[in-house]
Amino acid sequence: MFGQIDRLLPGHDEPRFDQQRKALQRQNEQLLVSTVIDAEAHNQFAEFNARNLGSLNVLLTKHGVQLHQYPKDMLIKIGEVAGEVVNDVGNTNAFTKRVYDSFITYRKQAITWAKIGEQGFMNARALPFKYS
Repeated sequence: MFGQIDRLLPGHDEPRFDQQRKALQRQNEQLLVSTVIDAEAHNQFAEFNARNLGSLNVLLTKHGVQLHQYPKDMLIKIGEVAGEVVNDVGNTNAFTKRVYDSFITYRKQAITWAKIGEQGFMNARALPFKYS
């Protein structure tokens, strides 16, 4: 449609008009590429999750892998040490301090939401209800 309109306008072949058309085309191409990349990332994530169960079964039955949870106290210690490192690096200078403060603010909000959203969903999903 854009091409049909520009032929009706006087001066449609001016360089400025052509530059605007090319800029619009580049923006459309960038949006297309961005959309395709986003869709592929979602597809890969979904496929990865869908295949995890099959892969886990192979590890358990064919290769004798035994699953274990890390001890809670060990995970807490890892988290504490990681927090100390992030704090040290985050307070190196004014820029890292701004990044650190932003991260900490986001982290607090994300943890609050995860308890309601993701963890809440997983808790509900794990309930022992009959499903046929």
